[in-house]
Amino acid sequence: MQTDFDATYPWGWGYYERSGFIKKLTPEVIDSVIAIMDAPYPADADIYFVHQGGAIARTKPEATAFWHRDPLFALLIETDWHDPSDGRARDESMQWARTQWAALQKFTDGFYVNELSADDPHARVRSTYGGNYTRLVQLKKKYDPKNLFHMNANVPPSGL
Repeated sequence: MQTDFDATYPWGWGYYERSGFIKKLTPEVIDSVIAIMDAPYPADADIYFVHQGGAIARTKPEATAFWHRDPLFALLIETDWHDPSDGRARDESMQWARTQWAALQKFTDGFYVNELSADDPHARVRSTYGGNYTRLVQLKKKYDPKNLFHMNANVPPSGL
């Protein structure tokens, strides 16, 4: 399963994505996604609905760091460009994704932390941990007070 998308998303390309959880597929969500699909978009762009629920929903939010247990779907916008040194392709692809995400983000609450983008503000990271954030800060203070492990969706020991 780890290699299922290797051919679709090869190493060396540039990638950018935005994502968030949605609790319900409403006509407004579907109409917004269709409007994006009907408009011009980069050749290498995708919109996904990833089903949640099941074992995810059966686990209590406090049981792990992962807070958002009740959404039915994750919504993702992904774009890529073949040559990471092509600044124009990168900028155009990322701007397209950001613009489209602005129309969809209002339907979302939280996101899966492995889909963090470098330009995500810390407030978004904090909100995705929900009620677990304070507990995670305390753990970080205890086990990593110098914030050695600071990559990805970082929880700084200061909580800021």
